[in-house]
Amino acid sequence: MDHRGKLPVGEVAGAAYEFLFQNFVRSIPALLVLLVISVAFAYISYGAIQSAAASSEDFTPAILTPVVGAIIVYLAQIAVMAMLIRLAVTGESSGFFGLQLGGDEFRLLAANVLLALLVGIIVLIGFFLLGAFGLGALASVAEGGLDETAIANL
Repeated sequence: MDHRGKLPVGEVAGAAYEFLFQNFVRSIPALLVLLVISVAFAYISYGAIQSAAASSEDFTPAILTPVVGAIIVYLAQIAVMAMLIRLAVTGESSGFFGLQLGGDEFRLLAANVLLALLVGIIVLIGFFLLGAFGLGALASVAEGGLDETAIANL
């Protein structure tokens, strides 16, 4: 089939669903580990925040608990993603329920961190530009008010 100039979206979606149907059962243990980790840290974080809100103690541990939990859940998601990619590319599913902590996981983590940094830089530039133009518009309005003749000439 000639694909020049066209994306084979249907074929890619078909291959993805075929992979899902063939490997869903093999993926369930790893996905259950991720589910247990996610629910456990959500429960622990909720309890820490509720207990800190009910008492007049320092709120810092209550904030650190969800942050540490989110990092651990994120690392578990990276491990599951690496397991699924490894399963799709090589068919290998070794380790604890297919989950490992090796080079593939560290490369995925590095790629995700770099992507997050790139998005963060773009967002900061957007806020800077929005702030610069917004403050400039506010300053001109505050300084002399709206010039109705200039608006009418637009």
